[in-house]
Amino acid sequence: MLIIKYTKRAKTDLDKIFYSIFQDKQLAAIEYVNKMREFIRLLQTNPSLGFDCKKKNIYKNCRILVFDSYSIYYTVYENFIRISKILNSKQNTKL
Repeated sequence: MLIIKYTKRAKTDLDKIFYSIFQDKQLAAIEYVNKMREFIRLLQTNPSLGFDCKKKNIYKNCRILVFDSYSIYYTVYENFIRISKILNSKQNTKL
């Protein structure tokens, strides 16, 4: 099973998602971020679950996992998966 590692940027993105929901619905914010993390953990046994970044015209070695309205950018390595960025679909996808 592969280990999931979050970059500093991805952790910040998760915090922003949490706080944007928390302002209106505190319990919902906790549940939502927990569900997202649980969904990301599926990559441990299914690393090709997302699709290649090239399908979004991003020519880097990465994949994209979609959760609700968020795109989770990640790269698969031999022993781990690096989550590099989590963006709302309305945000710029520039990596």
